[in-house]
Amino acid sequence: MSLIKEITLFRINRLLELAENRVKENKIDLAKRYVYIARRLSMHNKVKIPKSKKLFICKKCNNYLIPGITCKVRKSKDFIIYKCNCGNENKMFILH
Repeated sequence: MSLIKEITLFRINRLLELAENRVKENKIDLAKRYVYIARRLSMHNKVKIPKSKKLFICKKCNNYLIPGITCKVRKSKDFIIYKCNCGNENKMFILH
């Protein structure tokens, strides 16, 4: 991996960590901005956002999903469904 991609991946991870902390501090607008910048860095430098972090980003509103704060959690028979407060994003996790 080139040095530019390594730096970009480091910045993406750092921005997403900051976004998570800002959501917990109830600074949602700032967290959305951090997620937006991380996504733009990812697209511009062609670096994938790690899947462990990508699962908690709403594609519609750039919200960082934290259960009980920015999303609702529902359990169906075989899935756990995360629904963003914007009302349009569903993330499903298969239960084993």
